[in-house]
Amino acid sequence: LGVNRMSAEKPEVCDVWKHNESGFVFRITYIENELYKWAEVIFTNGHVTKIYYGGLFTNRYTYLGKSKASIKDLFDIE
Repeated sequence: LGVNRMSAEKPEVCDVWKHNESGFVFRITYIENELYKWAEVIFTNGHVTKIYYGGLFTNRYTYLGKSKASIKDLFDIE
């Protein structure tokens, strides 16, 4: 799996990351880029929350790659 250098240095929407200590894997669904940097994330267990991504983010989390599906596709029905 090739690593997108920009995403590995700075979180982007659709990135998949893993928390280094807990092992939780999550996908970034929204980034609020204001004075304080927050990202809305959805965990593999379906829990949605916000996390702070400023400062030492890349020291606490490991970039796994880009998600293959968009969040809107999760709710498409036929």
